Parts: sequence; C-alpha cells; structure tokens
Amino acid sequence: MECEFCKKTYPTQSKLDLHKKISKICLKIQEKDDKNTKNEEKAEEKVEEKAEEKANEKHDRDDRDDRDDEETEIDLLYKETMGHTRSWAKSKKEYKNSSTEREKELLLYILQLEARLSEKDKYITKLLDNLQDKFKQVAKADFKIDRLEDTLWKIVKQSQDDI
Repeated sequence: MECEFCKKTYPTQSKLDLHKKISKICLKIQEKDDKNTKNEEKAEEKVEEKAEEKANEKHDRDDRDDRDDEETEIDLLYKETMGHTRSWAKSKKEYKNSSTEREKELLLYILQLEARLSEKDKYITKLLDNLQDKFKQVAKADFKIDRLEDTLWKIVKQSQDDI
C-alpha cells in the first residue's frame, strides 16, 4: 500500500491509515500540520513507533494466521491427493483384474479359433485328396478313351482295307 501524499509504502491498509493520521511529513504534505513543538514531535514519533509496532504485531499475527490457513489448505490438498491416490490404486487393481479376466477370455477365444482352423485344415486336406482321386479317375478314363479311339481307328482301317 502506498501513501498518495508522501509515496511511502506500507504492507497493510491499517498501517497506511495510521501513517496518514500521525506522520508529520505526511500531514505537512496534506497541509494539516499545525507546527507542533519539538516535544510534541517526539511524542508523535513515539506514538507512531508504538502504532507501527502494534501494526507490525497485527501483521505478524495475520502472517501466522495465513501460514495456518496455508497449512490447513496443504493438509486438505494432501488428504485429497491421498484419496485420489487410493482411488487410483483401487482403479488400477480393478483394471488389472478385469484385464486379466479379459486376457483369459481372449486366450480361450484364440484356442477355439485354432481348433476351428485345425478342423478346416483337415477338411481342406480331405477335399484335396478327393480331388486327386477324381483327377486320377479322369486320367484313367482319358487313357481308356484314347485306347478305344485307337482300337476303333484300327477296326475302321481294317474294314476299309477289306472292302
């Protein structure tokens, strides 16, 4: 807080108000000084010193109260933080448990998929074997048809030669 007359600064409004009322320099600037004697000046200085001491004491009490308030606020923040930490730890544990359950479910699902894939592989192998058998049968039939055609051509040729 700064005095608007003498520009001296004070930490609180009460000290500033007291200064404005009793400080001779400030009163001169305000044109309220009635030129007291030296004894009165000393008395004023003593009063000002005592007032400043009281203001300082009040300021110190205010500082202690502020520190107490800060400590209380810190305690509250600590308790709140610890609550969040406990909550986080509980959530982490729940997540870990749920993720472990989820992992088990996924592993079971993977095993089921592997079993199904194995069944499909067996089925495909069986189909391929059947297909190979069919190709062999077709190849035999093709061979027999070729032999039949050869035999027929021979018969046709012989009959033409006979005629």
